[in-house]
Amino acid sequence: MRVRLPRFRDLHQGPTYDVAQSSRMNDLMIDLETLATTPDALILSIGAVFFDRHIPGKLGAEFYRRIQFDQRHGRVCGNTLSWWMEKRSAWPDGEAQHLAPALVDFASFIILQTEDVGLRPVIWGHGADFDPPILHSAYLACGMDRPWGKGQVRDTRTLFDLAGYRWSTEGPRDGVHHALEDAKAAARAVQEAMQKLRSERR
Repeated sequence: MRVRLPRFRDLHQGPTYDVAQSSRMNDLMIDLETLATTPDALILSIGAVFFDRHIPGKLGAEFYRRIQFDQRHGRVCGNTLSWWMEKRSAWPDGEAQHLAPALVDFASFIILQTEDVGLRPVIWGHGADFDPPILHSAYLACGMDRPWGKGQVRDTRTLFDLAGYRWSTEGPRDGVHHALEDAKAAARAVQEAMQKLRSERR
């Protein structure tokens, strides 16, 4: 049986966030660093940033958590682990937190920035089969509901294809393999792709 997440105001412990930072933005870019590419992948870190898809450069409130390594909480792929071992400098930084409390903190962050001010979150990931499905699987594994509903997920790759936008050559790629910095880069890429799509329709 899944546990319905409490409202942010009912959480007596945990971080606080400044709603003013998001300026009523409801687009949320998520980026995960993981040890596999399957939906049940073990999560190393969670990064996310609110943004306005229609205004280039406009970013809002940020979230970042490094997750404590625990193989009970996800799948580890040998090839992916070997890749990370070769790139030790890119290994997620910061104090590690257990997965379940981090997921509660993330849900609280989303709820405060959206539902508690009358908005519905729009969840973005770079690819339909990676970040949101992995995070959803983690919530299920911890016996929690995900903090977004059906029909609220968007995919950057589909947008980039429709806009004829090549992120590899046109887009910002600073902070590669750091979940928060990658989320911000992907959010800026969505803003640029939206601008390109609008300009081509005029």
